[in-house]
Amino acid sequence: MRLSPTTNRLSRLLCCVPVFVISCAACLSSARGADDAIAARLEKIGTQRGVCVVLGLPEDGSADAVVALAKASELTLYVQSASADEVTAMRAAAEKAGLLGTRIYVDQGPWSRIQVANNIADAVLVEASARKGGVDRAELLRVLHPGARAFVGAEPITKPIPKGLQSWSHPYHSADNNPNSSDQVARYPYLTQFLATPMFGCISEVTVGSNGRIFKAFGHRAFHKIQNEVLNTLYGINGYNGTILWKRSLKKGFMIHRNTMVATPDVLYLADDESCKLIDTRTGKLLSEIKPPADQVGGTTWKWMALEDGVLYALIGGPELKIPVTPGKGSGLGHWPWGMWPGYDYKNPKTAFGSGRHLLAFDVESKKILWKHVSKEYYDGRAVCMKGGRIYAYSPDKKLVCLDAKSGKPIWETAESDVVRAIGKNGRAQGYIRGFATTCYMKVSDDYIFFSGPQRDRLSVVSAKDGRFAWKFGNGNFQLVLRDDALYAFGGQKARSYRLEYATGKVLSQWSGRRACTRATGSIDSMFCRASGGTLRFSSSDHALEHIAPMRPPCHDGVVISDGLLYWGPWVCACQLSLFGHIALGPAGDFDFHAKPLEKDRLQTGQGDITKVKPLGDLKLQFKIGEDGVLRAINKADGKPLWKAYTGGEINYPPMQEDGRVFVGSNDGRVYAFEAATGRLLWRYQAAPQIRRIPVYGRLASTWPVAGGVVVRNGTVYAAAGIAHYDGTHVYALDAITGKLKWHNGDSGQLNAKLKNGVSLCGPLAIGRTRQGKEVLQFAGGNAVAQGWYDLATGKCLTPPPTAPKGVSKSTFYVEKYLKRKAQK
Repeated sequence: MRLSPTTNRLSRLLCCVPVFVISCAACLSSARGADDAIAARLEKIGTQRGVCVVLGLPEDGSADAVVALAKASELTLYVQSASADEVTAMRAAAEKAGLLGTRIYVDQGPWSRIQVANNIADAVLVEASARKGGVDRAELLRVLHPGARAFVGAEPITKPIPKGLQSWSHPYHSADNNPNSSDQVARYPYLTQFLATPMFGCISEVTVGSNGRIFKAFGHRAFHKIQNEVLNTLYGINGYNGTILWKRSLKKGFMIHRNTMVATPDVLYLADDESCKLIDTRTGKLLSEIKPPADQVGGTTWKWMALEDGVLYALIGGPELKIPVTPGKGSGLGHWPWGMWPGYDYKNPKTAFGSGRHLLAFDVESKKILWKHVSKEYYDGRAVCMKGGRIYAYSPDKKLVCLDAKSGKPIWETAESDVVRAIGKNGRAQGYIRGFATTCYMKVSDDYIFFSGPQRDRLSVVSAKDGRFAWKFGNGNFQLVLRDDALYAFGGQKARSYRLEYATGKVLSQWSGRRACTRATGSIDSMFCRASGGTLRFSSSDHALEHIAPMRPPCHDGVVISDGLLYWGPWVCACQLSLFGHIALGPAGDFDFHAKPLEKDRLQTGQGDITKVKPLGDLKLQFKIGEDGVLRAINKADGKPLWKAYTGGEINYPPMQEDGRVFVGSNDGRVYAFEAATGRLLWRYQAAPQIRRIPVYGRLASTWPVAGGVVVRNGTVYAAAGIAHYDGTHVYALDAITGKLKWHNGDSGQLNAKLKNGVSLCGPLAIGRTRQGKEVLQFAGGNAVAQGWYDLATGKCLTPPPTAPKGVSKSTFYVEKYLKRKAQK
């Protein structure tokens, strides 16, 4: 029997149904398998957030697995391959997924060098093509941060913890309140490690660090809307790449600027007016609490805290004045009015911040009280510290006591009027010159106790061995750093700073004072304080002063040195600076700041004869640029796309055209030339001295991005690469046809040889004129200098060298980019 056409079609359709069902089942099975593989990868990586380096593509050459990994997590992926085909495929897949330039970054480079900074990566995945090409184990270890792993096939490689690291475990580094780190790794000179958020802080701010994580607690008072996002919030941050790992709210009404936060590798101890909370450092989740009975310890408010050898020491007492959370209402970026805010006058010891009578020791495992010391007088939590198995506590105008940390029993106590009188009274602080009333004013070494700070009218020194008065010096508003060779007393605004002999207070040397209120801190080879616009670095070897101009130490913290890196910010002010946010610098190691560019290393040419280009004719082009690093050419007449070309980073400014060629600068650190009619790559020139990507406010960019675009005139392309003067600012003139170097200036980042400050790249390039009318290449020069001016013919920098370590201008170049991106979200 013959089937009708309709019946035949139906029969064929029905016959296909089982096949269709089987195919769907196979797809679902395949999808589940892919999902399981991605989940397994994420489990191996060990984090959902951070920076993951992917070298090469899987065996089948598919980029889909990389895209899937990004979609299944919050990881930022940097994909590098020696294969141009793999790079093209990966960029196309990431672009299609809408992730190129935001979550996935792709670049071509040899297997011999991974093109990111040291210690940036939370994981490295070495795929099939990279395994075949051979990636050096030492290079994998270089880019991994300590404790992170690389996966070469099934073989995991874990980076060991370097020797000599030291954490900033307490708010003033350690329990002795001496803000001086002995970390052996964080050595001068430095390179930028990351630029990150939060962009601005609020009042107050407390920072501690441990095991490559930084913890920042922000307090109760903001002045501008941009500061409100951090109000009463605790941040857990990856200290190697600036990734915010977690956030949690803080107890409202509790003034946080005190010693009640301590970091360890696994647990963050954070106390308030209810308890001491034990927080998982990886996740931010609450593990448990230490909450002794209030009737046994004088109350529920924790005033001071320190941790040593598994014992938690605390000063606990009664309720304090509750402080209101005050959101900012202003629309600016910074500056704010000082004031004697509620509670900052410390009038009544019974309710003053940090004031208590019960000193205790707790076993952190059992949470049991080991001992208790009760005083008739109130101790001031700003003047409690410990060192060498001893706890020192001061009751203003009453007594100074030394307790045995093991038993809590007094070793000595002095209430003698001559000693108390010599120590002096606490005075009024709370101003931009003197500083914050909440600042700790007592520090201790093995031999001496030091009283100095915004509240003090003199620097007073008492013997730590027996409580006898030793000596006094000058006014009291010094920020002290205790070093092995001497006591360093950083004086306030319009005052002097001194290097003093410990035993007598004899002046060994002196120099100009710090700017205003900010804390001074020290590292293994340097000390830091605020300049009049930026940071002053004081070299401990030759006592030279250097100006790190773009950023300033935050008021409450100063520069924090922890686990091999140095941290700045965020801060409250919008001072005369060029960088804002949470900023880390790391040791530069053997990086050559003065290397000259070699054409064979920097210039890459495209296919065909690059000296000849197809004429445009009557065609008029317009361009679309953006974060994905793709340059898109559009026919201006009808709006239709003509071609697109990839760069490796964000394009900040539109391209320039001349003689049938298109030139553009990219945040990957390169200058590109394309044929205007077709988009054919003619050449690209590496303007960055090294392809070294770092996190820059939520994006991966070169340490030396071509962030200001390019200028072209009469066959010459002008470009500049850099962010901060201390990393180096590099300015170029390139032949527009061949890409060959005409001149290079790599010295303008250090115009002043002594202060080592100079031009930073903080805006678009242009051809302008000096005050004398000379035509020059120019761009915004940051805050040490307002403008960078360069001779068009020779590249000589015509900007006068800065004469002092101060800010003469303010640049909001990166702040504006961040705010624009945030508004678009």
